[in-house]
Amino acid sequence: MNSEKLLAAPVRRLFSDRLVLSEVPFGLKRIDLVFIPNSFLKGDPQEDDMELISVELKWQDWARALKQAYVNQLCCDRSYVAMPEKHLPVNLTPFHTNGVGLIAVNGNAKIVVESVPEKFVDARFKKQFMTVVAQMLRAQKALFDV
Repeated sequence: MNSEKLLAAPVRRLFSDRLVLSEVPFGLKRIDLVFIPNSFLKGDPQEDDMELISVELKWQDWARALKQAYVNQLCCDRSYVAMPEKHLPVNLTPFHTNGVGLIAVNGNAKIVVESVPEKFVDARFKKQFMTVVAQMLRAQKALFDV
């Protein structure tokens, strides 16, 4: 099992009031976890009231994860990096400066730096991304409706 996948369960519990999708395509990359409000399933979502949260899971390389999470802000309202508590950087300034949140995982997950909502969201990217999210949710629902 990929060591980063071990981080997913505690992070999922942290945002347990939301739907979650894994490995969501965005441009040429994939976002590890995307959390969506449960209301997304209740009709045609409007991006103004749909807060999307992205989380990049990284075992050690916080700088690389920060870059990935920074890009995710183009399509998600909040963006986080989750990593083991023992591998957190000492200096948290890069996270604060870039509006990216940081989650420490040590059995449970806790937010160490809060993400700045909607700092860099681009409406066009978010709309396109929400289309991908909706397609993935429909595909998952179809699997369980058999």
